[in-house]
Amino acid sequence: MRILLVDDEIVQIRGLIKFINWHEIGFDPPDSCCSAKTAMEKITTTPYDVVVTDVTMPEMSGLEMISKLKGKMRGMPRFVIVSGYDEFAYAQEALKLGVRFYVLKPVKVDEIEDVLRTVVMELTSSAIFSRGDSPMLPEKVHPLVYQVMLHINRECEGDLSAQALSKKFFINPSYLSALFKKEMNMNLSVYITKIRMKKALEYITAGTHKISEIAEMTGYQTPAYFSEQFKKEYGCTPKDYRC
Repeated sequence: MRILLVDDEIVQIRGLIKFINWHEIGFDPPDSCCSAKTAMEKITTTPYDVVVTDVTMPEMSGLEMISKLKGKMRGMPRFVIVSGYDEFAYAQEALKLGVRFYVLKPVKVDEIEDVLRTVVMELTSSAIFSRGDSPMLPEKVHPLVYQVMLHINRECEGDLSAQALSKKFFINPSYLSALFKKEMNMNLSVYITKIRMKKALEYITAGTHKISEIAEMTGYQTPAYFSEQFKKEYGCTPKDYRC
């Protein structure tokens, strides 16, 4: 996902770029600018998913920028407002503009990372729902479960056993399985299979790979077992589906 940082304090921008784990949360390396005017030009020409903006800036405030963009654009990015403690009244105006994410200065890395994870989760959930090609994320999910799901969606061809996932996320495998079941109302293995099958369906529909190659690309050791799982999911073998 693409993100833009807007703040007239260059030190603030440099701090966010340096200390936030952008890749882990789900973002490309962030773009940045030091004025709302420049930000408007960028936002109207570049499809950003998220914009983190300061409120108080010379020439134009962050809220003024959002208000003007709402009159120009249909597909608005999600906005995260950053403001000082003595400016909390701005939060009310932000809500009127449809901005629900508000971070107080001085910005703490863990706090803004939690906010950004929530934003990414909502965007992912909306995209999944609109495509209908994966189980929809709930409105709120445990941050650990969200990170596990994000990893599964990205790395469906790798080792996704509870043991492998627990090592990656430094957690007991039994606890991970139980937490996932509680949050998602389905077993971890079921979710993994659904993601792999949806990805397999995309490959088969594209028609650019052999069935044996698709099996390997979606994490299955043998084409036979892959075909068995595919038939359980879709009622026919991959070969029959392609025909």
